[in-house]
Amino acid sequence: AAGEMAGGGSSRRPFRALLLPVRSPDVANVALEDVLTPRTTLHRGEIARLTVRLRNASKELAQRFPLEVSLGGRRVVEKEIEVAPEGYFSESVTVPVEREGWLNGVVRKRPDRLPADDARYFALHVRDRARVLLIADEESFYLEQALSPGGAGEDIALTKRGWRTFATGDLAAAEVAVLGPGRGPEPRDVALLDRFVSSGGKAVVFLLPGTEEAAKRLSRYPLRIAFADAAEGFYSVAKPPRTPYFLAPFSEDDLAAFARLRF
Repeated sequence: AAGEMAGGGSSRRPFRALLLPVRSPDVANVALEDVLTPRTTLHRGEIARLTVRLRNASKELAQRFPLEVSLGGRRVVEKEIEVAPEGYFSESVTVPVEREGWLNGVVRKRPDRLPADDARYFALHVRDRARVLLIADEESFYLEQALSPGGAGEDIALTKRGWRTFATGDLAAAEVAVLGPGRGPEPRDVALLDRFVSSGGKAVVFLLPGTEEAAKRLSRYPLRIAFADAAEGFYSVAKPPRTPYFLAPFSEDDLAAFARLRF
């Protein structure tokens, strides 16, 4: 546009105005916005699945770059990804967890205009899982539920074998052997269990008719085991003369009800 500009007095000077389009540049920046960790219990030897969320601030340019995941100071994943213009992107990443405890991790991408959003840190709590072999017969339902009430998510990996079906291979895959109800061990079974304990395994013996000899052999201390005759009837508990500290939450009515129990 051209025109004249009025000044002081009668002098006039011509001027020219230029209109220039001004806009912000198309910024090429991808932000690592979040790292979602598993919401279930993790155990040593399992695979953890992470979800990495990214956002591309560019309206026109797709961004392609390597994504790195490190866990416990060691790089465990590196993969190439692409994020569309002005797009949100979620990438699923699986990492192995090989030891228990708190493991610190970091997700990184190639540096760009804003380095502050090129890395995200996370932590995984990994627990150990005991490999338990339950040796019992049909009467062990409630014992199985007590050992592993939640199934696969528990800290106990439970395997069950019968008294006449368990073998050396079952013990080799276990850390703890639980001797439960059933037909009980034969002499060769007790010898197998003795070798298992001598080589570092652990044994828990429920004292039942049929397991007392195994308990005596596997214990580090001399045991005297005797079972009450069923003809003697039920046992009962007596109310203590002075309430011990661990019974403090119970009322006098509760204690009187306990004293009426027979087992």
